[in-house]
Amino acid sequence: MPESIEALSELPTVALIDNSSGRAWPWYFEDGQQLTPNKRVFVTDDAETELSMVLQGVGFGQIADCLVQPHIRDGRLVTVLTEFTPPPWDIYVYRPQRGPVPARIRIVYDRILKAVEQI
Repeated sequence: MPESIEALSELPTVALIDNSSGRAWPWYFEDGQQLTPNKRVFVTDDAETELSMVLQGVGFGQIADCLVQPHIRDGRLVTVLTEFTPPPWDIYVYRPQRGPVPARIRIVYDRILKAVEQI
């Protein structure tokens, strides 16, 4: 288990690629600290594939809570470096406010709200 961000940077990692730049997304930690994994053993542009590789033990990854929480609850994943956890990002959901809202928009909006409430 890594005991520091620097130690983590020397371990095998799974990286998520930013398609617009072709570079790996940095990992974020408390106080604005960042790490761009340099020991990447698997690279993808799909968060669910990234999660799958971490679940298979390919390497460490920094993955959104909404994807990993069920696996942490079931004991398939563990968190590391919890003392460096960054503050959560805010989520905003927008929809038209004026006039009648089409049913298809309301259905999607309600499902998003329900999913966010479960996080």
